[in-house]
This record gives sequence, C-alpha cells and structure tokens, in this order.
Amino acid sequence: MHLPAITHFSAIGTVLAFVYFSESLERHSLLGHPRLSSLLVFLVSGCVCFAASHYTRWIPGADGRFTDHQQPGEHGGMRDRSASEAATKGSGTLMPSRPKRHSLLALVACIALRIELLDRVVSHQQCATIGVESFLCVLLFAYEIFATRRRYGFPVVADPNDPWRTVFDDLRDWFSGARVTMVIAGLSVCIFALGTFQSTGRIVVSTYFCFEPLASRPWILFLQILGLGLDAVIVVLVWRILSWSRTLKLRLRTLASVLVLSSVAVGFMWMASTLLAGPSRIAPAFESLYGFDILVDSVAFSVLAVCATTWMCETSPLLPASVITVLVGVWSSAANSLRFGGWMHPSSGPILLPPWILVFGAILFMTCHDVQRLFFVRRTVIAVLLVLFAIVVTYKSSTKESTTYPRHPISDLIYKANTAHQRWVLQATTSETLKVATVVYEERHPGKAPPPNFDRWYEYAQDAFVIDTFDQIDDDLLPFWNIKPEVLRKRADDMAGVPGVSVITIKDGKVTHSDTGDDQQNKDLKELSTMIGKFSAHLPDMVLPINLNPSPRILPTWEEANGKGQADLGAVAALISKRSLLSVDGSIAEPTLHSRDDDSGPKGPVSAELVSPNDFRKMLAQACPPDSPLRTRPQWNFAEFCSSCIEHHSKHAFITGWHKSMDTCQEPDLRNLHEIFMTSPKVQPVPKLMPLFSLSKTDAFKDILIPLPRTTLGGEPDMKWDFTRRYDSLFWRGDVGSQESTNTQAICGSQKYRLLHMFLDPGPRDEVTLLLPVRGRKNRFTYEKASVKEASSVAPFDMGVSGFSECRGDHCELVREVFGAKDEGQEPLEYRYVLQVDEDGGPPPQLMRTIRSNSVPLVSTIFRSWYTERVQPYLHFVPVDPRYHSLHTTYLYFTGTAGKGKINGRDTKLKGRPDDGEWIAREGKKWARQALGEKDMEAYLFRLLLEWGRLIDDNRDSIGYLETKEGERSNVGWTRRKEES
Repeated sequence: MHLPAITHFSAIGTVLAFVYFSESLERHSLLGHPRLSSLLVFLVSGCVCFAASHYTRWIPGADGRFTDHQQPGEHGGMRDRSASEAATKGSGTLMPSRPKRHSLLALVACIALRIELLDRVVSHQQCATIGVESFLCVLLFAYEIFATRRRYGFPVVADPNDPWRTVFDDLRDWFSGARVTMVIAGLSVCIFALGTFQSTGRIVVSTYFCFEPLASRPWILFLQILGLGLDAVIVVLVWRILSWSRTLKLRLRTLASVLVLSSVAVGFMWMASTLLAGPSRIAPAFESLYGFDILVDSVAFSVLAVCATTWMCETSPLLPASVITVLVGVWSSAANSLRFGGWMHPSSGPILLPPWILVFGAILFMTCHDVQRLFFVRRTVIAVLLVLFAIVVTYKSSTKESTTYPRHPISDLIYKANTAHQRWVLQATTSETLKVATVVYEERHPGKAPPPNFDRWYEYAQDAFVIDTFDQIDDDLLPFWNIKPEVLRKRADDMAGVPGVSVITIKDGKVTHSDTGDDQQNKDLKELSTMIGKFSAHLPDMVLPINLNPSPRILPTWEEANGKGQADLGAVAALISKRSLLSVDGSIAEPTLHSRDDDSGPKGPVSAELVSPNDFRKMLAQACPPDSPLRTRPQWNFAEFCSSCIEHHSKHAFITGWHKSMDTCQEPDLRNLHEIFMTSPKVQPVPKLMPLFSLSKTDAFKDILIPLPRTTLGGEPDMKWDFTRRYDSLFWRGDVGSQESTNTQAICGSQKYRLLHMFLDPGPRDEVTLLLPVRGRKNRFTYEKASVKEASSVAPFDMGVSGFSECRGDHCELVREVFGAKDEGQEPLEYRYVLQVDEDGGPPPQLMRTIRSNSVPLVSTIFRSWYTERVQPYLHFVPVDPRYHSLHTTYLYFTGTAGKGKINGRDTKLKGRPDDGEWIAREGKKWARQALGEKDMEAYLFRLLLEWGRLIDDNRDSIGYLETKEGERSNVGWTRRKEES
C-alpha cells in the first residue's frame, strides 16, 4: 500500500497530538471533570476547525478525493473496486458506504453518551481494568471484515465436475483464498492488542480500593466494554461522514459541525445529570488558567481530529488505531523495563513476554495489510527497529538483577535514628547558663534579641529538658510578623467571638477563662489556665483564642500567610497556582468562605453551614505555595500508586524524612487518600490569617500549636505488663465517626477504610511488596510481590472499627456488613504493636499514651503537634506512610514470617526482631518521661507566650532582653504594662 505524503504528515501530526494529551492529562483538566471540559474543548475545537477551513486553498490537494466526473456509483464503481482491493491487499484504501440520513445525529448522540460513560469509569477507576482500549483495533478490524464480507465466501471451483478433484484440492483452494488472509490479518491485530494490554496493565495500584457494594468491578468493566464499542461506532461514523466530503474545506466544516453539535449535546447531558442529582452549584465563572488550558487543549485536539480523520480517510480507521495501539504498547514496555529492579517492580517475568507479542503482531500486521511505508519510513526498517527494541528490552530485563540488601533497611534506619537524635539533643540542650542561652538565641534568630523576661523564662525552664530548640514556635509565629501589632490584638478579640473558640484572658498577671458549655472542654481549659497561671506574672495583657477541637481552623491563602500579593508572584506563577483548583473537583467557583481585604477578622459568628468537600480541597490547595504539586499537578489518577509523590521523603518503601512526609502540599495524591481532603471539615475553617491557639495542624493551616495536659500526658496510664508479656500482634481500633458516610470516594480513599480493606477484605488481585530473605542466600534481602491475603495471613493483627451508634448516612450499614463492628472497650496496650492513624480531622488521639507505654507505636499521620519536632522516628516510634504500601513489610520486620505460613509458595524464613521493637518502646517511654512531661510543656508554653507578647506589642522591634551600654543584659519590658502602670 503506497500512501501519499499527506497521509504520512497526518500520521505524524496524529501521533504528536496523542503524545501531548497522554503527557498533559496529569496536569490538565480533561479527565478531572469530563462534562465541562469536553463541552468547552468541543466548542472551541469546532471553532478552530471552522476557521481553518477558510485557509484550505493554501494546502496542495485540497480539492478532495473525488471530482465531479468521478462520482462513485451506488451499486458498483469505486466503492466496489476499493472493497475488492482491500480484500486482496489487506486494509489498504477502503472507501466506506454512503452515510445514512441520520448518521450525523447518531454520531453526536454517541459522543455525548461516551462522555457520560467516561465520567462513570473515571469516578470509579479503582474498579476499572487497565488497557481495555487496546482492543479498539480488534473491533475496527471486525467492522472492515463485515463491510467486505462478500469477498470471504466459499472459493469458486474452476470445474466442479472434475473427476480427479480430491478433498486435498478443496483444502488447497480454501487455504489459498481470501479467508486465510482474513484469519492471519485478524490474528495479527489480536496479537499486538494483547501485547499492549499486558504492557499497560503492569502498574502498581494504590490502596484506594474498589468498594464492591457500591461499585463492582464487573459493572465498571461492562461500562468500559460498552464505551469501547461506542468508540468503534464513533470512529466508523466519523470515517463514513468525512470520507464522502468532496473537498478538504467541506471536510473541515463538517468536522467543525460535529464538534459544535457534540458540545451542545454534552451540555444538555450535563444539565440533565445536574438536575437529576438534586440541588448543585454550577459555577459560571472562569479563571485565567482554566481558560488557557481549554484554549491549548482545544488547539491540540483540533490538530488531533484533523490529522486523525485525514489519516483515516486516506486509508481506513484500522491503520491509525493499530499504529497508536502499537506505539502505546512499545512505550509501556520500555517504561516497564526501565522500572524493573526497583522496589515496586522486583520481578522481570511479567515484562519479558509482552514486547515480543507486540513486535510479532505488529510485523505480521504490516505484512498482511501491505503497509509499505509509515512516517516516511520503509516497512523493513520499522520491522528491524521493532525487533531490536524487543531484544534490548529482553536483554536489560534479563541481565538486570533485583536490588538486594546485606542488611534490612529498617536496621540501618534505627541505627541512624539514634545518631540523629543524639545530635538533636546536643543542639537542644547547649545552654548551661543564661548568657549562653542568650547568645544561642541571637545566633539562631539573626537580628532579633530574646523577648522580654527571657531571663525569667530561663530560670523557670531549668527543670525542663529542652532549652534551645523551639523551631515549631518560630514557624508558627513567622506569618504574624507581617501584621501590625494593633491589628493582631484586634483579630484576637474578633476570634474570641467565633463559635467553637474558647478564650483565656491574661489581665494584670491574672488568668481567667470562658465557659465552653461542655464539661470536658471546661476541664481542659481550666488545666491550661492553671498552667499559664504559673508564669502569667511575667506576661503582658493578652486575649488568647483557644481551639480545643482536634481539627485546626486557620486556613489562609499562601499569599496572605507569606505577606505577598498575587501580583508579587509574577504572571506565570499566578496562573500556575490556580491550576488544580479548577481541574479536579468539577467546580470553578471560589470557596464558600472568602478572605476579606480589611485588616479585621470575622465581625461575628461564622456561618454554621459546613464547607463542602470541594471547597475545602480548594482552600487547602490555596494554602500551599504556588509552585507546589498540590496546586500545579492535580492527581486525578487515584487508582495508580504515585511513586513521584513519595520520592522527597522516602527511600525505596520506607520513610526516611518523617517531617517531609507530613508536607501534604508536596503530595497531591493524598487528596484522594486521606479523609481530611474528602469530607467536610467538622468545624468551620477561617480563610484569613487570624490568631488561634490549637492542639494540632497540618502544614497548610496556620494555627499556633500549644500543649494540652490531657492530650500530651496521654490520659490513662500504661498497663503493668512488660513488652514480652503483651500479645505479639498489631492492634488498631478506629471510630466510624459522626459525619455522614454518603461519599463513596471518601469511603474508598479514607485512611481508616483503606486499612480495613487491606487486612479484613482484600481483593484477589490486591498485591503488596515485601522485603524478604533471598532464596538460598543468607543475610541478603530483596523485594517480592505477594498477595495481600498471604501477607496478612503471616502478620497477626486485631483491627476493626467501632462507634456505629453515632454514624449517620446510607453507607453505615454497608460498612458494618463488609468490615464488621468491634468492641469499643478493648485495651490497645495489651498488644506489642499499636497502629496510630489520624481520626476525624485530627491526629491519633492515643498517640502520646502509646509512646509513654511499653508498646511500640506505628504512626501514620499528617498532623503536627507541639512535640512533633522532639520525637525521633525509628527511635521513639515507627513511621508508616499514609498510603500503607510499606505497612506489611515494616510490621513483619519485628514479627518475622518464619514458621507462620507460606508466601509465594514457600516459607520465607524471615526472622523477627522483637528486641528492636522492645528497644523502641523503651526509648520512647524514657524520652516521653524525660522531655515531654509537664515541666517541658510549661517551658514551651511560657516561651510561646513571651514571643506572642512581643508580637502584639506596639514597640515589638525595640523591646526585649537587651544588652546595655555597660555590657549587661536587662529587660526592656512590655509597652502596654508601662502605660497602664
């Protein structure tokens, strides 16, 4: 099949546009909310195609395929000749039959329906089968065979009355006819489609799970197959309609009509689904970057549509679909080969066969379909390149060995943790005298003297362990240095009137507190007031808004928190910073709560209406830096494990930078893997930089952290059992909570329900990566894939949820049926290993109690508390990534697998290290008693309020513990105290 130059150029344009969409969808919005994006892209693309039709006279050969004197006949002529040629030469140039009267309307309806199916599949992509689109070319080949079926009848016998004719003559005629060509051509298509399907399916899935009672895999697979059939129908209808356009100008205008009508149809479907779903906010406002993305994607889609349809009309739908399928398979096979050897892809077996299947099918396809050239490259050269590709992939995969380790990485992490902690202790306890403490303060705070009464604080802190390191206080107060003192005092007064905020007032050295209306909170507030009363005589008058709820509340934009306007960031950064706010949640309006430009805060009660999950996600994203991945790279593909999201804080499967792991702005995939991003906040967030003292926060929030005796000291005391007496098992008990469980994605992505799914209801295809001893080699470890069921069978655990009496919503009973209900009175500290997971928008409630016990805390959290900087991972606790990809292998490091069951058909003989577990439990308990006690809390709070007192002082730049002319130090005290005295 010899193709004209325009076909090769169209093929190149199609591939380039396809590559652009494949690489850009991760950061663009097409799959984030298909209806709106499709509507706009179709509309703008239609306009672009219509505009391009005016310039076709500059394109050679724009008169079209047919001329006036060469009209194809209805019962013969060109169409029959083309069909005959296609039958003998494969899928060469095949002219379709004339489109029916209503073909255009049918095409538009199919496109609108396909967008709806895409929305359903993307919403439940964790239940989808990867690579189903690889078989589109199989359907298109079946259509071509059906369209030319008359050529594949029984072979005509030259002389049926020949007496010497035998059955072997019949077989020879059968196998030398067109049917053999059809069978071989069909096999070639099926073979390379299968190779691509196997290559694209080699991904590491996330722990976001398919909740079968609400979205079953068979149903989603049915929708995928139905969508695949619609794709084939759409391609064939487009081909039939455009192939009968007599000029390029008419073809472009017909294509423009299809796109614009499809935009209208998608709009009607969107409106209908919105009305059926009940009251919903449709945001008509468009921000600059969203419009920019739509424009760029529309132009790219126009190029894709024009080039692909030109390629189809010059050949047939099968050739473009097959070439794209082969290229996707080649790309996936190459990527699989490059990833082999890492902890996520430890085995080369699954990646060796697909490239050869793909290459064999592709070469057979080019031969059967008489493809002489492709992209101006001869078939022989392409075949040689494909074979070389398969050889290279096979060589790299077979010669590259899986990474092995002479020591278990956790052993090294435990050793390094002890060294790092000793270094931190030296920095935190440098000062042995007030003079040294003053010098250390000024060295660590360039250009700033210690606050007033620093000498009094140092004298008070002598009974505490940490003297010099208070980085958390510095980080918390840093944003408030951009606000004037009088404004800070006014905002503190305003926050005192916000519902859910308690108040502690210091006046003339005396401490009073408000009545919260709740007995437990009143008790907490009284304890906090008593603690402040021990040193309140050295503090200025102040109003302290206190948030006793576990969830933080202060959520300003990054620009406000850092004292920068949007214009200061530059035009490009300003555009990029808004990308993810418009590309994932299906809404482009501003959040319900708006920041105000005046210097004061809320004038009265904040609206009691909760912020929607969509708006809350936008507020969390706006609180991140403009160049952070959460704002610039929305993670719509939540079914696949995001390896790039853990690179900045992990080495292989284990966390090596615990503080970095809590930076949610650098981890866009957590928006689908943590409950805080997927449900409405339990308390109303304040989208302005206001002073509020809270117990915990994530990095996005700007609350000021304070210690609270009840949560810090751990509540109930530890059991009297030592470590060896406790059950050798992993314990976790979660609370369903009181929020309505009506969001399917919140269930599938919640850190609590993902944990339950892994241990109590894993699917047959769920896998986990384990670090196990190498077969036949002592003291060597390597990663292996294993089913979650097998991994859990050798890892003893007691997990479950309770609190169903307070659960509201339609899904509560489903959760109970699938995961069961556990006893709420079980004592966690009866177990050696206690898993601590975030609960209800806050940190694990029993974390400090577990650290103070003889049990080992395995901690998975994104929340910081006042003591976060003081505890060392792998020394005082064991960190666990919220994605849980390393939970099994981390836990099995301590318990081992030897004699507990088989993994991958063998006893892996992994020896447990309970001594390391006991050492971590002992070190955590000792450190909590040494540096996290009541005196340390008081020293921390005293230091915090001294720094806050300076912040709200009108002369904050000139007061402090300053050096006099004589070289001595004295306090230049509080301005307001001086005025009042």
